[in-house]
Amino acid sequence: MNSPYGSIVFVQTPAETNASITPAALQYIAEPWYDVRRVGILPNDTGARTANSTALKTLLDPTTTGPVGRFVFPNTTGTDIYYFDDVIPIRDGCHLDFMGCTIDFAKSYVAADNDSGFLYFQRDVSIQNGTINVNYDGSAGSNAGAAIRIGNRSDTGAHFPGDDEDFAFPQGNIVVRDLRILSNHPTGNGILLLGGLDNVVVENVYVDMGGTGNSCITYEFGFAHIEEGGETKADRVSSHAQNMHFKNIHVVNCTGVGLELTGAYNCTVENLIADATTSAFVFRPGEALFYNVWAKNIAGQKRNISLTNIVGQNLTGNFISLGGAEDESSGYLNGQPLTDSDRVDQMRFQLDGFSCEGAAGVGLSLSAPCVVRNGSLINTANEGIRIHDECVDFSICRVEIRDGATSGIRANFGGATFSPERQKVGSITNCFIAGNADNAINIDHTESVHIAYNRIGYSTAHDATAELTQDIAVLVGLDGGGVVCEGNLVHTSGSANAYQIIGSSRNNEIRNPKGDTSRSGPWAIDGIETFNATNIADKTHSVNMAGKYLHKKIWDSSNNRLLVALGATDVSGWRIADGSATVTPA
Repeated sequence: MNSPYGSIVFVQTPAETNASITPAALQYIAEPWYDVRRVGILPNDTGARTANSTALKTLLDPTTTGPVGRFVFPNTTGTDIYYFDDVIPIRDGCHLDFMGCTIDFAKSYVAADNDSGFLYFQRDVSIQNGTINVNYDGSAGSNAGAAIRIGNRSDTGAHFPGDDEDFAFPQGNIVVRDLRILSNHPTGNGILLLGGLDNVVVENVYVDMGGTGNSCITYEFGFAHIEEGGETKADRVSSHAQNMHFKNIHVVNCTGVGLELTGAYNCTVENLIADATTSAFVFRPGEALFYNVWAKNIAGQKRNISLTNIVGQNLTGNFISLGGAEDESSGYLNGQPLTDSDRVDQMRFQLDGFSCEGAAGVGLSLSAPCVVRNGSLINTANEGIRIHDECVDFSICRVEIRDGATSGIRANFGGATFSPERQKVGSITNCFIAGNADNAINIDHTESVHIAYNRIGYSTAHDATAELTQDIAVLVGLDGGGVVCEGNLVHTSGSANAYQIIGSSRNNEIRNPKGDTSRSGPWAIDGIETFNATNIADKTHSVNMAGKYLHKKIWDSSNNRLLVALGATDVSGWRIADGSATVTPA
């Protein structure tokens, strides 16, 4: 017969029966595929749950030598349903093709199911083409009730619980593709990944947790591996994943996160839609224990998490959180948490293409260096973008931030995390920020930040109509320095100035401003520093003590006039540019 996989040759003869075909015999069939009905697994019979489970567990038992290759679930009616009532461990090298069938799993939770899933395996397994419907009954412990569990929470190298053998290589070559996963379990996940994993692809997957459940898809590194002879935290290494790719994922209706990664390395997320979840995507850094016994080569490298085309709607929390905290009390190993410096030094994020409207928290919560571009954040219940103290290096480009309940971009979370203070370096360019209830950009603890060519406080039609709901365009805090605002088109509302500095923060400049140019504080305008009349008349003030030279120009913000220095000393006067008078410091 023809199939999506080429020509399939049926090797069963008329004389053969299901009872005569055993797993041991199947391994000698020449063709690398197996019809599961030949071992007594029947569709469309709810009474066959127990028998189906027994037959499939026997066929795929990872503790015995048995067949490997492709296992097909024939779909003769086009709507076949296969029923099971127990969890199924899968041997390495087995590839399950549901052929468009529905796999219906129903089971009452018991303690042994903790951290388990209906189908679970370690490596070299693929599952594809069908629907998995999970019906776990009763309360459950940590992470029980997943449709699919990949990897293991026990010792780093353990193949299955109770096996203390260490792998000399990572667990990988895993594909979960073209699946619909439905679950009603109150504390389970759709797909749960654990332990040391490498080369995992999750693609074209829809997960609906039925309004309950934990995260739709989640990776948590497993428990610690104890080095030989060691019993303390210092002797343990944690099991992290690398080279994971999530593509074309649609997750809905859960009380947790759409897609959640903890401690992962070199992962990509492409085309993710999260609807009616807490958050669309969350990355937690994990703990400072070494990555894995098999991955020592990645120590000191960056985590490198890349996100493309992420959409969130009807979210009850933050849209996306990158690099958030993971402390010792809640850590998966209860080991040493990553320090704030570790989060800065070990992580890099790229977010390109995103959209969220109506998140009940922050739009983007950034706690590590990142590049953010080509997105839309509308009507968030908190900041559109929140840049935490650990995010010392950022680039934000072509992002629309509208109608949020507080600031558009807030980056003034400093003073508590680092000692001495770390200063931010970054850029905010070509963004559209309007209609937010507070400031457009509120920034502090900076060394060099370029805010350029943004459209602030104008209408969504991008015409000349002002949207009179935006307060201060750029607010620089007490420790904000090196902020350069260039070519921004600004319209603000109320009595506040468009550009405002708190205190005497220095080395901040406005270049080629457009629209509203009102300002307060020591801004330099097109290279000309700004001071008030009291400071200009005080010979002990820095304006007369530092960097003064003949013909130097400054701006008198009290009287809105340009002054030119008549000399380089502290008592040298300042001539008003029109020659009408002079001001002599005293």
